[in-house]
Amino acid sequence: MSVTQIKLRKSQEEAFAELRRHDHAILNAPTGWGKSMVLCALAGDDLLSGTERKVVIAIPQTVIAKGFIHDVSIKLPTGEMLDWAVKHNLCNYIRNKTEELSQFLTEPAKDKKIFNRIIVTTHAGLARTFSSLSDKQLAEATKNTTFLIDESHHISGADESCNQLGAIVNYILDIDNPTTTTRLILATAFFFRGDQLPIITESHLDRFYRHSIQFDKYWRSLKHIKSYKYDFVAFKGTVWKSLNQLLAQDQTPTIIYCPPKNHRLLLGKEKSDFTKRIVRTIKKHYPESELWSADSDNEGRIILDLVDGDHRDEKIKFAMTQGEQIDVILTVGMFKEGADWLQAQRVIDLVPSGSDQDRNQRFGRLIRDYPGKEHISYFSFFSVITDAPKDEQRKYLSKLFAHFHASLILDNALNPIKMPKYYDDGHFEGGSQGRPVNLLGQYDEDLQESILSDCYDAMISLFADCEQQNRKPSDTEAKNAIVRALKNFDIEQEEQTAKQIVLMIRRKANITLAVDDLVNSGFDKVWSDDTLKGLQLFSAGFGGPTRFAELRKIISGIFDSNWLGNYEKIKSLPACPPQSSKAYWWISNNKAFYRDGRLSKERIHLLESIPWWEWFKKYDDRWQEYFNEIKAYKHYPTKLSKALENWTGKQRLIYSAGKLSQDRIELLESISWWQWKPDRWHRNYESVRVLKKRPFPKTDKKSTNWFYQQRVAYHRGNLSVEKIKLLEAIIWWTWG
Repeated sequence: MSVTQIKLRKSQEEAFAELRRHDHAILNAPTGWGKSMVLCALAGDDLLSGTERKVVIAIPQTVIAKGFIHDVSIKLPTGEMLDWAVKHNLCNYIRNKTEELSQFLTEPAKDKKIFNRIIVTTHAGLARTFSSLSDKQLAEATKNTTFLIDESHHISGADESCNQLGAIVNYILDIDNPTTTTRLILATAFFFRGDQLPIITESHLDRFYRHSIQFDKYWRSLKHIKSYKYDFVAFKGTVWKSLNQLLAQDQTPTIIYCPPKNHRLLLGKEKSDFTKRIVRTIKKHYPESELWSADSDNEGRIILDLVDGDHRDEKIKFAMTQGEQIDVILTVGMFKEGADWLQAQRVIDLVPSGSDQDRNQRFGRLIRDYPGKEHISYFSFFSVITDAPKDEQRKYLSKLFAHFHASLILDNALNPIKMPKYYDDGHFEGGSQGRPVNLLGQYDEDLQESILSDCYDAMISLFADCEQQNRKPSDTEAKNAIVRALKNFDIEQEEQTAKQIVLMIRRKANITLAVDDLVNSGFDKVWSDDTLKGLQLFSAGFGGPTRFAELRKIISGIFDSNWLGNYEKIKSLPACPPQSSKAYWWISNNKAFYRDGRLSKERIHLLESIPWWEWFKKYDDRWQEYFNEIKAYKHYPTKLSKALENWTGKQRLIYSAGKLSQDRIELLESISWWQWKPDRWHRNYESVRVLKKRPFPKTDKKSTNWFYQQRVAYHRGNLSVEKIKLLEAIIWWTWG
């Protein structure tokens, strides 16, 4: 059997040459550019450098594995030929995936063959395995290992929002040993999360080399696609009339994003009923198409229904291998990242997401270059706002249009959002203390989307009303609008839930470069368009490289014209502002310009005149700052900030792995209360000791449980004399 030979394109060779020089690197490239092939080349280059080296490739969904599981011969820019094959594919249906990955990570490479030293797993599989390893095994797992994390926007490594994947990245980055042999390469199309939380902290980000392929530069390299449209379709009540008119215009290969279970568009019907009606509508305009069936040979024109979860893997495989036969794909959540249907030329989005990440990923399904595919179209459906003038709707859609384009071509344009915290007494506020609110978490994902969709409509209507009065809605008005929308659902704690949703929705379009500035400076593109008869369409017409160039020029002009004004505001601050502020985004952009050599000497001089200004903080300085904060505690701390709690945990983890330097060990042991294995009993004791009276379940369930546990241990004779004396020293303590 012949093996396909692949040579990297020029832009891929340039990325390879830069990325291979760094142990920590980020590849930021648009959908369809070829990130997977560059990652394979980097992995192979590492494997060829030594027979002890192993490579772990982590992906979010099994469907993406196809980009890495193939037998090809890659000509590396170094001149070497790489015979790429993967033996350990944990994305197949095999048992004991955690056990196999654990064994792969903790044991030395078994042989010199490259295919035996590569393993492909999911993000969840990697997180599950890491959590099962002991400290000693963790140290082995990172030794002589290259970790390639694809679709890395799934990482949340910031202190206030760290997920399991973020914890792995933080562990790898915080191994403080100059002889470490661990490499970490992240790859993503858009370097921000859909929830606007930071992927990696600014301090960690400074340690990465970042290779970015600008979206508009990539667009100019496409051979076949020449133009695009990103339009809005207004509908009243139901989508059927507008959908029918849109499908009647032309019969290009189309992806239709359908409503999930319980969505208001279903009008109380099941998803399957909605899908059947869509199929009937499609067949009116694609008369030769038939629904894919597991019992059929599927040789003709096909409608692929991914809303129906039956035989999903077979359907996905058909889309990947027989895409030229497909006319329409119906989907709810599938066909975003990593799902390829090369022939797709149109997206009809019946339920547009409020997430920038989702919108860009859906648009990315179209940006796959393919012969004969010269034009692509994206139609975003929205319900007509009956109480707002048509021009007000147009202005709002023009802002969404500008926001979408800015999120495509700007790096780090979106503010991180800090979710509100929910305290035991029931009140909400921002900050790092408290338990993150999860009032929507009690509902399934489909119902969540329905709730947010209705609330989103309520907010748009409110904003339109207030814009007519030349004012912004108050927090109370926004909350009341959401509460009214929530009346349609059986929601407990309506007011608290409304507060959470107001924060989520009102900040979704909050880019730090104000959208109003873009629109007012000339990027006002969306107008009412009657080109397609029977449709209430808001269109910006055809776009391409010229539109992106225009947007960049406007952005650059806004940044330059506002620079001195922003500098004066920054200069007056007593210290560096928090990462969640607009001021910090402005600071980060100046640092990025400085790093790239695009900041003038005059501006460098002005910024360096700010007493607290520093270009990049060294890792040692950050370590010392955290240490000083910990040292300031005279007794074992009963409560630490999330940042300090994570930091102390990392020091103990690195110490257990034998990779903490001796001078840092001595510094930490100089703290009178420091323990390498944290004593949970004493920590709980300190939390209870400071209480003025004994705890009760309604006010402090955790302390109450611990109080009862000590009394039971006492009566069973399981408490030491020392612990008994400590407890009896609490003025309100009784043994009962």
